[in-house]
Amino acid sequence: KMPQVAFFFGRSKEIIQFMLECDTDGILLEKEFDIEKALGLIPETVPLFGECGDFDMMATATPAEITDKVHRCLNQGFTTVCPPADVYPPARIENIEAFVRAIREYE
Repeated sequence: KMPQVAFFFGRSKEIIQFMLECDTDGILLEKEFDIEKALGLIPETVPLFGECGDFDMMATATPAEITDKVHRCLNQGFTTVCPPADVYPPARIENIEAFVRAIREYE
């Protein structure tokens, strides 16, 4: 069975409840959702995914800034984080590598 991750637009408690009713293997929150509110609604056994950063982060930030941002998101309670939805050609390869490395090396 391929794992299924639920994602629905919205920031309400009802959205979380609806995703859980879908018998999902994980939940992806949109960037604006209050992580503190979500943690109180999602069982610890359900992986929680979140978007980390904004659309220009991969083009304008330094690798150190990206590592810091990824670690801050993970410290908030996400199981893992996803890059910004819009990784455009100006994104620098060293920033993409820093994003992946920050997740792999996180403790």
